[in-house]
Amino acid sequence: MAERIALLFPGQGTQKPGMGIPFLDKPEFFIAKDAGEILGIDTTKLLSEDPLTSTHDSQLAILITSLISFEISKKEDLEIVGLAGHSLGQVSALICAGVLDFEEGINFASKRAKATQNCADKYGGAMAALLGADSQSAQLLCDKFEELWIANDNAPGQIVVAGNPESIDKASEIARDYEIKKVVKLPVNGAFHTPYMQDAVEELKKVLSTMKFSQPAFPVCSNDDGRAYHNAEIWQEKLSIHVASPVRWRDCMDAVLLLEPTKCFEVGFGATLAGLAKRCTPDLPVESFYEGVPNG
Repeated sequence: MAERIALLFPGQGTQKPGMGIPFLDKPEFFIAKDAGEILGIDTTKLLSEDPLTSTHDSQLAILITSLISFEISKKEDLEIVGLAGHSLGQVSALICAGVLDFEEGINFASKRAKATQNCADKYGGAMAALLGADSQSAQLLCDKFEELWIANDNAPGQIVVAGNPESIDKASEIARDYEIKKVVKLPVNGAFHTPYMQDAVEELKKVLSTMKFSQPAFPVCSNDDGRAYHNAEIWQEKLSIHVASPVRWRDCMDAVLLLEPTKCFEVGFGATLAGLAKRCTPDLPVESFYEGVPNG
């Protein structure tokens, strides 16, 4: 009897130069080659040699390696009950669920990366992890500043805020007053998943208005409200608004639990989401699935 599996797809921040090297000789590498033809770029070089310092390159590398890992997972006897992806990973999930056509999904991911990077270049911004914070204390801290917002509610004790760099610096100075253990700045130049990304929302609305959305083969959890959806129509709106809305990953994991999986696989490079899932849903086994061999 096949296990009931929920698949989790990672987002930006999980990249590493050379992350695609294990796939170069695998038959599933056709996915990278096809993506390269669609975008007119050398994806072999992207996945094996490039430093992955830009938002665009990092996101494409993460997306493509996740799609390759998913293709490899088809060899396993898995009963998939649902998918969830963190930020960019939501695009990976929608391609794998069949909501987005492969070519349209690849093109959308590229345009999404460029649109959000343009906002970061135009408005600046910074992000920081609040260690030991709960949602209430994080919100109270953000409320002290005009341009500081919760960007990711990832897990108990792990919330990310974003906004004006000066506000983050000042928030660091008073964080302990809100029982927040530590504020750690993240190595990103931009305030993703905040109102600083509103220009990208408007740009992506235009892109999405020309795209086709198909019924998902599996329910997919939405970052902006943490609910699992079985229909296609809602994604035209959600894929635009989510770049300026908080990633409610803790709620996504609650939605995953409602699908009654017996195990989760993080499909893609690294084990960031596996670590977060163990904190959100400690009784649900979680394993990293990258090259085809799950490892916890």
